[in-house]
Amino acid sequence: MTKDQTSKVAIVGATGLVGTEMLRVLEERRFPVSELRVFASSPPPVVRRLRDDV
Repeated sequence: MTKDQTSKVAIVGATGLVGTEMLRVLEERRFPVSELRVFASSPPPVVRRLRDDV
């Protein structure tokens, strides 16, 4: 997939229920992301890395 076919994605509330589910679905479906930004009001209890190609 080329860079032109990828998306820039931002998730607001990334440590909440919906935000963590969005991250899980993006990873599970291998959504083509060129840039991923996550925003939360507090730091996550555990930082995890998404797949290597993100």
